[in-house]
Formats: sequence, structure tokens, C-alpha cells
Amino acid sequence: MPSRWLGRSSSLRRLRSRRCRRCWPSWTADAATGGAVPAAGQRHSSTALRAPGHRAGALPRRQPLRLEGPPHARWPASPSYIGSCVSPSRDGSRPWDRGSDFCGGRLRAARRGCTSSSAQSEPEAAGATVGMLPSSHIHGVAIDPADGQLLLATHDGLFEVGDDGESTHIGPVIDLMGFAVRGPGHFLASGHPGPDVDLPEPVGLIESTDGGRTWEPRSRQGESDFHALTVSDAGVLGYDGSLVRSADGDEWEQLLIPAAPAILAAAPDGRTILATTEQGLLTSVDGGSSWVRNDGAPLLQVVDWADDGLNVAGVDPSGSVWTSSDGAVTWQAGPRLGSPPQAVAATSSAGGSLRIAVVTTTALMESHDGGLTFDVVLGE
Repeated sequence: MPSRWLGRSSSLRRLRSRRCRRCWPSWTADAATGGAVPAAGQRHSSTALRAPGHRAGALPRRQPLRLEGPPHARWPASPSYIGSCVSPSRDGSRPWDRGSDFCGGRLRAARRGCTSSSAQSEPEAAGATVGMLPSSHIHGVAIDPADGQLLLATHDGLFEVGDDGESTHIGPVIDLMGFAVRGPGHFLASGHPGPDVDLPEPVGLIESTDGGRTWEPRSRQGESDFHALTVSDAGVLGYDGSLVRSADGDEWEQLLIPAAPAILAAAPDGRTILATTEQGLLTSVDGGSSWVRNDGAPLLQVVDWADDGLNVAGVDPSGSVWTSSDGAVTWQAGPRLGSPPQAVAATSSAGGSLRIAVVTTTALMESHDGGLTFDVVLGE
């Protein structure tokens, strides 16, 4: 794929009433796992719920997660909101929130994107914060391959986290609901424009090739608000109420998925895709054309694929870290981080060690030893 796409942008400029979609409930450990959480380092093999006709194979059965009742019972009927949002599918239905138009637990205007009780104004967001999370709504965390710096995609725009614990705002104020790293300093995103930002609502797919300082429209402006977005060598996969795929960021095809994904994570080659859903982790081995439930995986809220194509890191609703070194086939339990996750990023160094960054509702934490231990980078 060329480093910068060429082609026409979509001519659709319809301003639709969009509701935020990716609202994750504050699950308790018991609600998410039925009280059975393996100790750190222990391998997870299966869940109590299985798709019809599924055979577990010879995977070990040491204290598997037990998901009690039908899949929907694992999600509260009235979820509390953690800095993300739920938007309707194209038929008008919403996968979780059946009530009023909420985002972050507060009523909002349809064109405003996420609203937060502690949302920063544009001058405040443009500054720098030291030792604390720059926004209460963090939709994504990433590691820039250009320099290894941590990036936070938030309700208030993009922030770079320095080694001194200072988070500096980069570029315009855009509510970055979806965010993905295409290459060094090369990002894709989606969401809602901030005040005085000359972009349609929603912004569709936008692209930055200068580390997030400026953004250019690519396609689907005024049409799509991707809350789940991933990129690979094969192209782009996003979810805006429907699952869509593009090889060049311009022409799109619609796909089917059995449950609404909150997070999409593509392997580097784009063949294998992981999707976190209320029904469990879904896996596609054909770039998103077909899906099966990964019954060997724990119930994950966020997940990311490292750039080596083998290592995967995820966090369950209780804040427990899970890792896989064989492409999401088997999983090992890691430490509990103490609060529910908002985002996760993973990358592998030249020496083979797995680096994991996790944003919870209270802190940004980082591991340089494959998820065995974590250090707090930023707190509340």
C-alpha cells in the first residue's frame, strides 16, 4: 500500500444524527468472569459458553473463566460509561444503550461527539499536563514507530507522552473516537471536529502524515464515525454501525459480523482480525469476511496485536492483563491493574520483548517485560 493514498473522497456530506457507540460497562470481576480468574502466568483454555458444534480440542483446562448464563447476561442492562460512546447501527438500533442519547454518561447534542463532566476547552487542551491523564475520555493509546513515544487519542485530540511524564497536545482539537497507526508518524483516525476545526461532522476517515500535527480528509466525510478502526498491510477495517473494509482508504465494501465490535485489531498482514464484543472475542482469518467465536480466549474489553504478528495483548473488564504468544490461540493471565481498561497498545522490540501500554480509568501504565510487571506513567 502506498504511504499516502490517492483518490477521490466520498461526495456524501450528509450530516447524520450520530450517537456514541463504544460505551463499555464498568463490569466487576465477578460479572465478567464468574469469580474464577486464573492466577498470573496461568493458561486460560476455554469458556463455559461455546458455539454450537464447537470442539475444544486438547487445550489445557486449568481454572478457565466461567461465563454464567447467556452471553447478554454478562453486560449490565444499564451500563455506566467509561469515556467511550454508542452509536446506532444503520437500521437505527443500538447494541447496548436502549435509552436516551448518552455519551460519557451525560446527555449530549448529536453533533457534539463525546461530552465529559471534566471536558477541557480548546485552550486548556492545547497546553501540557505533567504526571496526570490529559483527558477523562481516552479512546486509544498507541506507540509511534518513528520514535517509540506513547500517544493518547482522546476526546480533546492527540497527546504525546514524554519521558518526563509530560503529555503535550498535538494538532487540532478533534474527538478521536477511532485511531490507528499506519507507520512512523502516519496515522488514521475518525470522530468529531472540535470548535473552529474545518472538517465535516462526522469527520469520516482522516489521515495525518506529520505525526498528528495536521489532518487531511480521506473518505466518508459527513458519513462515518468509526469508533473501531484498525489498519494493516491489507488496508483499513472500521465499524460505524456497519463493518466496512477498504484496500486504499477510498473505495469501501460492507461486510458482516455477528456482534457489534468495540475494538478491532488486525495482524500486520491483515489476514487475522480480532474483535472484542459482548459475546466474547471474535476471530477472522480472512480479513473480516467471516468470523468465529474464539472460545479459547478470555472475555476481553480491549486488545491489540504486536507488530511481530504473533504476540497479542488484551485486558479484561476487571483490569486483568492477558497475553498470547501464538496469535491468540492460547492465553496467559497477567497482573490486575486495579481498574477497568480504556485502551491497550502492544509492540515487539528487535530483541523480541513485548512492550504493552494500557490506559485504565485511572492511569496510563506500561510494561517492558511482556506484561509481567507494569509501571505507572500517568495517573489521574
